[in-house]
Amino acid sequence: MVLYSNRITWLLVLSSIFEEGQAQPQAHPNHHRHQPTWNGLAPYPSNNPSQECRWTTIYGTAGSAEMCVHSQSDVVSDSIVKWGKWDDCDVLSELWSKNGKEGTAYVEIGGNIGACVMHMLLSTSASDIRVFEPNPANLFCLTSTLLKLPSAMRLRVTLYPVALGQYQVRSAIYAQKGNMGNSAVGQFIPDQASSKALDAVPIQVKRYDDVISPQTEVSLMKIDAQGYECNILRGFGPRKVKVIKSEIANHWLLSQNCSDAGLFEQFHARNMKVYNENGVLLDKPIKMAIYDIVAV
Repeated sequence: MVLYSNRITWLLVLSSIFEEGQAQPQAHPNHHRHQPTWNGLAPYPSNNPSQECRWTTIYGTAGSAEMCVHSQSDVVSDSIVKWGKWDDCDVLSELWSKNGKEGTAYVEIGGNIGACVMHMLLSTSASDIRVFEPNPANLFCLTSTLLKLPSAMRLRVTLYPVALGQYQVRSAIYAQKGNMGNSAVGQFIPDQASSKALDAVPIQVKRYDDVISPQTEVSLMKIDAQGYECNILRGFGPRKVKVIKSEIANHWLLSQNCSDAGLFEQFHARNMKVYNENGVLLDKPIKMAIYDIVAV
């Protein structure tokens, strides 16, 4: 089943379309537009039938909105409840103001519950926001939030409920109790020794260049995929992105058969220079457990 919203700027593709032998959705001649066949009357189904929203308010530089966060204790959810935002998203609107332009896309790979999507909606004029998030529990929150937005705002978002990687495969997502943002493809990667895993959930993995049209101009991309970044970039093929903001976390990268050096090599192979968030050029990884970079 393929579920589309009005004008298909919000796209939900249920896993059944990825069964072998079934047709894939065809691109509309107008690049990323598709035929609308879904009225968007319900959030994405969670694997937990008792999942509920904890409603709070998220703020951007140009407004605020109601947001569904996890009802149980969760790192990002609790921060939004307490502070009205997730601080890691602030740099994105700054990068967009310098690099974004009308008619181009912002792409987020690893959307979690949608904190940065909401920041972009509430802090920029970006009209083509694409977000990939495979975890059904996070999708429940994200779609619940989108459904409460005014239609003009909601229609700026296209949502893909799949993971991205080097190959099209069936896999599983492993989330951490109390930190749903630590959802890793294929295995559980704890952020500390005492961390506990939730039950694995089946997901679909697609290649970026199988999903995003070559005609789609991407001005800014955020990748936060818990070590799966190397696999994601290998699935880009010839697709180009103007600016990529990514987390470098060697503990997760090594667990996914990559490394900080390997990720730098992939950026360099794409003729991109790597900078820290202060604009300092990095020729090679720095000795930090976790830090953010911007590739241009």
